[in-house]
Amino acid sequence: MLTGNNALAFLIALTYLPTLLALLVMGLFVVLRGRRAALRQMYVACILALAVWILAVLLRLQTAGNTLIWLTYCLQYLGVCLFGLCLTLFGMTYLGAQEMSARIVLPLAIPSALVYLLIVTNPLHHWFIRQTDRYSVTP
Repeated sequence: MLTGNNALAFLIALTYLPTLLALLVMGLFVVLRGRRAALRQMYVACILALAVWILAVLLRLQTAGNTLIWLTYCLQYLGVCLFGLCLTLFGMTYLGAQEMSARIVLPLAIPSALVYLLIVTNPLHHWFIRQTDRYSVTP
């Protein structure tokens, strides 16, 4: 019988694996069947950011050692930080922004980049996470 952390890992894998599969199937369907447009590219970018996040969570459940767990946290939060930017750009594209130059995208990417920089440099300052393990984060 599964107890404690093993049961939690099983439930996380049981819910995240089908979700990851569904995201990849939807992304593949849109890529193969959709017209080549900026809206499609932004939608696929959102799906890929979510897929990176889910894949990192699943990898974290299989890792042993604090260094690898920390690397999976960094990969996980890369997906989380990119998803907000991708969703914002998707919304702008949906609302009719035709040409999104670097002049528009770069200022929008600054908050995501700063947050991700804070997460990656956490071992130096411990402002984001004090202690990590496979199943929980202690802020």
